[in-house]
Parts: sequence; structure tokens; C-alpha cells
Amino acid sequence: QARGFTGVSPSPLARIAAARASQDTTFGEQWDELIKHSDLVQREARPDGEWLSRLHAVHARALALFARKPDASLYHLIYTSAHSTERYSALHGLLCLVVSREVARMVGWPDELLDSLEAASLTMNVSMRRLQDLLAAGEPRITPDMRAEIDNHPERSVALLRSAGVQDPVWLTIVQHHHDDFGAGVLPDSAEPGLRAAQVLARVDVFTAKISRRAPRAPMSPLMAARQGCLGPDGRPDELGSALLRAMGLYPPGSFVELANGEAGIVISRGRMANQPVVAALMSASGAPLSPPMVRNAWEGRFAVKRVMGPDELRVRPPHEQLMSLR
Repeated sequence: QARGFTGVSPSPLARIAAARASQDTTFGEQWDELIKHSDLVQREARPDGEWLSRLHAVHARALALFARKPDASLYHLIYTSAHSTERYSALHGLLCLVVSREVARMVGWPDELLDSLEAASLTMNVSMRRLQDLLAAGEPRITPDMRAEIDNHPERSVALLRSAGVQDPVWLTIVQHHHDDFGAGVLPDSAEPGLRAAQVLARVDVFTAKISRRAPRAPMSPLMAARQGCLGPDGRPDELGSALLRAMGLYPPGSFVELANGEAGIVISRGRMANQPVVAALMSASGAPLSPPMVRNAWEGRFAVKRVMGPDELRVRPPHEQLMSLR
């Protein structure tokens, strides 16, 4: 039986539009267009095969962009999540898709399971997209009806997906259980694949939500989110926590840091070790802007990461397209 979107192809018009977009827009703009398109597609969720085909086109486009520039993709999605609440649900789904993919690859899962996990990442909140956007934008009160919608959204999302023609049981199981409390342990290899994948998505969902901005609060630093989401009571990561650390690092692309030499900048690429990213220094130790930005490898002692900076601390606007092209 087909997994995820296997066997469903985007329309010729979708492929033509994607090809034109790659010629006429920057890399960041291509991700922004995909976020808008994903938002539109999920807004029109309904029980017909055409909707599923449009959803597949979003999935395929996300994988194509990520395969082209993985670190630049993480940079753009993480930076945008930390600075904007616009189209929160669509942005969150795409960020979860690429992060879940990286974590699952770290533990050596087969492609068909990755396909189901990615599809679930995109659609886990399809039944409450509008409410999720309202809450991210600062909806001041949660009514009893809203609370019921939040509590029941896994079941409602599964029902919508089934009505649209999704037959992959692993995809549906992941969506059904992505908010389950799996506790501190890691499910064994003998467990149902859908439940193992749901445990990954549950961990990724929480991690990415913490590093994303909500109107009532600033985003948590990726370092703090990693510590809370990856380390157990003994201060050591479990299997999933270790995979998330190896996939993202303590300082993922798009996060701000101060270096040992006093320079400040933004992470543009994951490095050799979780605590050794590649950084574009944007400010000197004296606070003067650096132009052009200087690439610093944190495995060199003088450029080691000294501390994480908040997204509003750096007084220089990063030249995003230039930085994404450095690696």
C-alpha cells in the first residue's frame, strides 16, 4: 500500500509554476511563496482528490527546496518563525516537516516512513488551522468551543484526511497520536511504525513551537528549547533527543549568538558538532557593523559560541539572501 503521497503527482501547471518561481525569485522568496501556498491549500481542505494532489505539490516543493539548500532552508524557516506570527500554522507545518525529516534520517528510518512522517507534519493541524493562527496572533481568550477544537483536533484532522482519500495508515496514525504523552522513554523498534513516528513528531512539534514567536511572548532560544526537549532528568539526551541535537545542533541556522572574541552574528550553517556552528559575524566587539559579514567557524577557539542572543538584541538587519548564499 502506498505511503504518504506516493503515487499522487502534482499537476503540470504546478510543476511549471515551481520552475518559473525558481527562475524569477530569490531562495527566501521561494520559501515565502510556498508558505503562502501551503496556507491557501490548507484553508481549502475538503474531501476530494484534487485537494490531496495540491497538498502533494506543497510537500514535493518543500523537499525540492530543502534538498537544494538544507541549511539555508532551516535558516529562513527558523528566522521567520522567530520574528513573525503571520501564517503561523502553515509555517509551523513546513518547519516541522524538514526538522522531522532530519531527525528521522539520523535514526536511519526508510524513505517510505519519512514520507508518511512528512505528510503528517504538514497536516497534523489541518482541522484547526484558523484557530492556530488566531492563537499565535494573540487571541486574548479561549472559549469552551475553542478548547474543544484544540482537544479534538487530532481526531478531526484524521477524519478530514480520510474523507479526502488518504489511505496510508501510518500517516493517519501519526496525526492521531502526535499529541500523546509518550513519557521519557523511547518506543522500541518493535512498536508500531506510526506510533514511533508520532513520538518523533510530538518532540519536534514542541521544540519548533518553543522557538517560534507568539504575539503574547517572545520565542525561546533554540539552546533552551533543546535543553528542555532533548535532555532527560540526568542531563543526558535520550535516543530522540540525541537525534534532534545531531540534526539541528544547539545553535540551529537562523539563531543569534555572541562569539568568544566579542563579535555578534547569526548562525548560517550547522557545524561538525552540535555546539560548533558556522556563524556570519555582523557586529564587531565594539558594536560596529561588519560589512561584508565575516564567516566564523565556531570550532576555532576564538570564534567559539559564548552565549545565545535574543532575536531583538542584534542591532543590524541581516542581509538574508547574501548570508544564505555563503554556504
